[in-house]
Amino acid sequence: MTTDVCAEGFAAELGPVFVPGSRVEGRIQLGFCEVPFEGEVTWARAGRPELELASQVGVRFDQPIPEIELAIGQRRKPERVDFAIGG
Repeated sequence: MTTDVCAEGFAAELGPVFVPGSRVEGRIQLGFCEVPFEGEVTWARAGRPELELASQVGVRFDQPIPEIELAIGQRRKPERVDFAIGG
C-alpha cells in the first residue's frame, strides 16, 4: 500500500523489505494513465509480521515526474504504485 506520493518519490508499506540503495522500477496509476518511473530505495524499516506490521520503504525517483506534480496540484492522489527491484 502506498502511503505518500510526491513528485520526488513515494513511501509505501509492503511485505518484503527492500535494502536502501536498491534500484527499483515501476508504474504509477494516475486515473486512466500509467506513468513509468525508475528510482532508488532511500530508506527502509523492517516490519513485524508477528504483530501484523508491514515493512516500510521510501523511494526517490531518478527524475521528478511532472504528471504527479500536476495531479497533486489538482488535489488528485495517485491510485496505485506498482514497483519491483530492477532498473
